[in-house]
Amino acid sequence: MKRILFLLFSISIGAFGQQTEKKPSLEFEPGFHIGWAQAIPVGNTALSDGYNPAGGLNMQLDVLNYRNVLLGVGVAGQFFRVTDPSVVGEFNRGSYSSAYLAVSYKHRFSRKWILLPSVGIGANGFRLRETTNVSASHQKGREIRVGTTLNFRLDGAVWLYAGASYTWARMGTNTTSEFDNYYSNFSHIQLQVGLYFF
Repeated sequence: MKRILFLLFSISIGAFGQQTEKKPSLEFEPGFHIGWAQAIPVGNTALSDGYNPAGGLNMQLDVLNYRNVLLGVGVAGQFFRVTDPSVVGEFNRGSYSSAYLAVSYKHRFSRKWILLPSVGIGANGFRLRETTNVSASHQKGREIRVGTTLNFRLDGAVWLYAGASYTWARMGTNTTSEFDNYYSNFSHIQLQVGLYFF
């Protein structure tokens, strides 16, 4: 009798343990995006009038997953060729860089398709390179980015992605209030394609 009671007790404890065991809400779940990016300046700004985008690179590392909400960090770089020295000055190229914190939502359509809308906030900088005797110029500012990527599974943990984002970007400038927005507004749309390792 004692053995039967002990056996029933053990089965009950095991069943209770299985019922109350839940998957943790916050998980360490690394995912890494790396890809080519093409900026498209928007608005009536010096970035639109004085430069021609020449491509760039984006990288983002997602670290934590809370109920399909991902927290990550990223860096981005974009190169520009000077096309109008009357707007920019005696420089021949510029580079935009940023580092940001990102929050994404993972929407899985199937085993092959994932949509990742995201929003991010960070710090940025724009550096102009000299042509002859002119010293390099450096501006710093802030940005907010909103975008999405569509990810297709190639094999195992390797995915191909394509996406687009809008970046609201402002830089510090030393100019009159009349031209402040023209020279401080670095907002742009960015088209992206690359690989996602997850």
